[in-house]
Order: sequence, then structure tokens, then C-alpha cells
Amino acid sequence: MPIRDPKNRRTLRKELDKLWLLGRSLVVGWSVINGRVALLLLPNTRLPEIEKIGVDLIGSGPRRLPLAAFNAAVRRFQLEPIILERPPVGDPHAHCVALIEKMLLPYGIALTESRAVALLDIVGFTRARRLEQAAKLNSLAYSIAIAQRRCRQLGMDVDLARSTTGDGFYLWNRRTGDAADVELCCLVLLALADNRLAADAGSVTPRLRTAITRGSHFTFFQPESDSERTTEFIVGEATIALARMVAAAQPRQVLIGVPDYGELALAAGFQARLDAAGKIALPEATIARMRIWLSGGASPRRNLYAGKHGLEYPACNLRAELVCDGAEAVSLGLATAAVRPRVDAGVPMRQSATVSPPST
Repeated sequence: MPIRDPKNRRTLRKELDKLWLLGRSLVVGWSVINGRVALLLLPNTRLPEIEKIGVDLIGSGPRRLPLAAFNAAVRRFQLEPIILERPPVGDPHAHCVALIEKMLLPYGIALTESRAVALLDIVGFTRARRLEQAAKLNSLAYSIAIAQRRCRQLGMDVDLARSTTGDGFYLWNRRTGDAADVELCCLVLLALADNRLAADAGSVTPRLRTAITRGSHFTFFQPESDSERTTEFIVGEATIALARMVAAAQPRQVLIGVPDYGELALAAGFQARLDAAGKIALPEATIARMRIWLSGGASPRRNLYAGKHGLEYPACNLRAELVCDGAEAVSLGLATAAVRPRVDAGVPMRQSATVSPPST
């Protein structure tokens, strides 16, 4: 199949770069017409039109459309399809379709309706000296890498993505669904555990404040025309909520967003997953058991973190206890009594009623 030839893939990327125009136009769909790749290209300025009619062309699913659906989209959005003469693809089988999908992905925008996303933020980062900042950020990156390796060894299929905030990282699992969200949460807790266990090793181990929530977001890509690598970052409801929560969080606090009852099930889900994992070896210690709970117990207390424009982001205080082989138990998060309402960067926090799952 010609598309498997690296030379033909380079040719396709060059054609895509010319059409993409540094993000001025976006690929929203494709099909195969007479053995050639046919593209639906939409100017960035017309994206709001899709939202008014429907977002089916910018979802997170495959971009390939059956020919009938492709032609219907051409008529619906009054687009002129672009036929790429080179390279020819014939009638691509599944592997080649997946390869074309991967190549086209960076030239569009993807909307994900629901995904767990975490934000790990280094406390006092801007006040540290330059080399100390580098050491702290690298220490956090190491904890994340160790957690990712342990998750793989435990059979968790985490396809981890991250983007830096300058003084921390957004983390998400490229896979979606409840199981993927649970495994992302497990990875975050293991990263926090490694960070906490290494805290006595030296001053460069950063203090963190952490938030996890579930929500929608857009994924943007930055194609690199000289290679098949891409840089991706996410922006949307989930990242906005995390930024507001972390801005008001206290050092070492761990928050889990609860816009609905699903997040309470999420917390229970990664407790069960960690229980099934058994002992977990980290560089500083072996965790024999990890217990997770939310402040308030069976009816967790929810705090409201206020953002701009009168929006509020409800979250619960998450705690964990690490029982390590041959060592005293270590706590993650803040004790309920230590959590206090505060105002930080214009983000006030106020207490709300307790949260109880609906009866079934």
C-alpha cells in the first residue's frame, strides 16, 4: 500500500501543511474518491457555524466518513472537497485507514465530551531560584514517569498525555471511558505518593497542590512538518475548573471535582483498582496498601470554588493513607480540620451542603 511508504507519507504531510496554513484551515473529515484521499477543509473562522448546526465533524472519533456522508457534509456546509492526487491510496484496508487518521489528526481540532483531567501544581514555584525551579519541575516529571511505569507494570493501560503550565502539568489519559479515568486517577495518586515519600530526600522535592475533575475539552495539535510527532494541549471546561480549584487550594491539598455524583463513583473506582494491585514498589518505599477517602465520609462535604462570571466549581477534599513495608504510615492530602476557606488570586471558596449519592 503506497501510504505505508515513508516517502509517500512525507509527500502527504507536505500537501497537508500547504492546505492547513498554520491552522487557518482545519481538516474536519475525509474519504476516498477514485483511489485518492479527499478532504473536507473548513476555515477556522467558520468553526462557530458547525457548533450552531451540530458538532459531529469535530468530535473525538474517526474523521473518515462514508462517501454518502462525505457528500452530505459538502452540501450541508457548502464546502469544496480537496482531492489529493499524491499519494494514491486505492481502497485502504484497516491498518492504512488508521495510519491516515493518525496523520490527519494534528490538522484539526477534537472535542471530547467527558474525560478525567488532573492538574499538579508546584507551590511557591515563582519564588524559587532558576536552577531550583528546574530541579523541582524535573522532580515532578520524574514522579509522573515512575507512576506511569508502575501503572503499566500493574496492567493499567494508561496512554498518558501532558502539557505544562509552567509550574506544573495537566495530565490526561488519551483513552476515554470510566476505566481510563480511574487509571488516570491511580497514576496521579502514585505520582503524589512518590513525591511525598521523596520529600525528606532534599529541598528540591516540590510541595504540590492537586486537583482532578471530569469534563469536556478541546484538543489542539501543533504538527511538526519534518516528522510524524505532534505536540498536543487541551483547553476547555475541565482545564478551567482545575485552574480555579488549584488557585484556591492549600499546599499538599488534593481536590476532586464533583459537578455531579459521577466523581464520587470515580473515587471509589480507583480505591478498588489500587486494592486489586497489591503491593506497589516505588523508589523510596514499597506501598503495601493505600486507603482513599473524602472528607465527610459517606456524605462528603463539598466546597464551592468560585471563578469568573459567577461560575462555581464544586469539589471535595481527598485524603489518602499509605501503609509502607517497614515504615510508618504516610498521609496524602490535608486533614479535614486543616482545610479552611481562603481567597487566593481572586478565587474565593465557600462551604456547601454535604454531598450524598442519590438512592437507587
